[in-house]
Amino acid sequence: MNIAPTNIVSIAPIEIGTMQVAFKPDPEAREEVCPVIGWATVVNSMGTRGADTEVKPAFLWGGQVWTEYDLVEHAPGFVGYDLRFPPNPLV
Repeated sequence: MNIAPTNIVSIAPIEIGTMQVAFKPDPEAREEVCPVIGWATVVNSMGTRGADTEVKPAFLWGGQVWTEYDLVEHAPGFVGYDLRFPPNPLV
């Protein structure tokens, strides 16, 4: 298997509605708030001893699954995201 930086190696699902990701695709855009669907193990770099990975939220936006690396590639003005717990409707 050929693994390269930004590849998702695995996703551990979480219950939808547990967490959200909020971000702006560029500074002038409105804030997007998307449900996190899982935790993705993403490749940072490759070395002689294997892949260096980290865990990032995987979320739904526009009918697709995204990670932070996808946003950096497709939204040049993206500068970061906030992880949020959605408001509890029962409180």
